[in-house]
Parts: sequence; C-alpha cells; structure tokens
Amino acid sequence: MIKINNLSKIYGEGEIAVKALDNISFEVDEGEFIAIMGPSGSGKSTLMNILGCLDTPNFGDYFLDEMKVSELSDKKLAKIRNKKIGFIFQTFNLLPRLSAQKNVEQPMIYKGTTRKEREKISKKVLEEVGLGDRIDHKPSELSGGQRQRVAIARSLVNDPQIILADEPTGNLDSESEEDILEILTGLNNSGITIIMVTHDKKVAQHAERIVYFRDGKIIREENIKNVQQFEFELDKAGGGSGEIS
Repeated sequence: MIKINNLSKIYGEGEIAVKALDNISFEVDEGEFIAIMGPSGSGKSTLMNILGCLDTPNFGDYFLDEMKVSELSDKKLAKIRNKKIGFIFQTFNLLPRLSAQKNVEQPMIYKGTTRKEREKISKKVLEEVGLGDRIDHKPSELSGGQRQRVAIARSLVNDPQIILADEPTGNLDSESEEDILEILTGLNNSGITIIMVTHDKKVAQHAERIVYFRDGKIIREENIKNVQQFEFELDKAGGGSGEIS
C-alpha cells in the first residue's frame, strides 16, 4: 500500500540546513499496524506529514497504492487526504464550539455528503466508539479519552484505508489509553492500515511492527509478532520468563 524509496526532507539551506529525513526506505502492506518510535527531532512527525500528503520530500519517491504522490495534482492530493486517509492527533484538533457530532461531520462536509447522510453516519460512528450518549456534548464537556474517541470517529466517517495516528494516547490516563488502543486494534482487525507515532514502548507493542528512527534515519525494525511467538515458544519449552536480553 505504501512504498518509500530513498526519501529525504531538508529544512533550511546552507550551514543551517537540517535533514529531518535522511534517505529512508520502507514499505507498509495493506492491513498492517505499524508503530513509529524515536526521540524528539528524529523525523517521526515529518514522515507522518509526508505520508498524509501534507508535506513533500526534497528527494526520493513516495508511492501510495502504486500512485507516485509527487506527480499528483493539488486537487487529487486533497481528495486522497479526505477519502483515503484518516488523521488522529495527540491534541485532538476538535472545534471547541461544535458538538461531538458536528465535529465528526466536518470531513463529510468537505466531501459534499448531504446533511441527512452526515447526521446518520456521524451518529453511527460515535456509537461505535462508545459515545452514542455524548453526541451533543462539546469538547469542553468531555474527558480526554472521550475527546480522542470523537477524533477517532471523525477519522472514520469517509471509510479511510489508512489511519495516521500521531501520539494518539499522549494526553490520556492509563485507562483511557487502553480504551483507545483497543479501538485502534479493532479497526486494524477490520482491515484498516494503521501507522502510529508513539514515544511509549508499551503502546508501540500493540502494533505488529515497530520502526525505530534516530536523526532522520531508520536504525532498526522489530516484528512484534515474531518476538511474542518466540517468547511463547520459549516459555512453553521451559526456558524461563521468556525475556530477551
């Protein structure tokens, strides 16, 4: 679904130039759940902006469903952002004066969905994330976990193939964090590809694969399923706790 070839992003020029991404290459298969980890300034957010067609690289290629993104018109990119990709942010990015339902309707307004259909779909997705009784509440009347559920519902209304989640649990307590991760896992099980940025290894382990960034480069990858299977087999064979040093 996603293929990145020798991609670089540079901010500034000359001596003050900063390589946010430095010649990275990787692929994401349809239906994968991938976590992106790395310290601040490692290039995670820059990568997410490029994957979301919100920014462009200086060098290299980005293919989305075999389409070369750099060759697409602004109109086509806007259509991709609205139809193919759902966005979830750490700070929720909800409009404070609008109800949960009206916030969720926003992507459908840009798409041109009728008012009756918007109301039907927004109510349905809010019920699916457990907020059927909060559709008329404004963000200030909701907890952090509930606001993130609204943001998730908003990301789903146009049936995206991909969800880009940038620190989706960063502002949440541990109980709300687990609730949001359970929702994301369920969405992935339904076939949606999820790419999630997180600084928390515990959160990242809900994904199938972790890609580690440092100084704009991919330094290693970790297949969580393989590690979990190895630990299970080690325990089954009587090999102790299954911890890997």
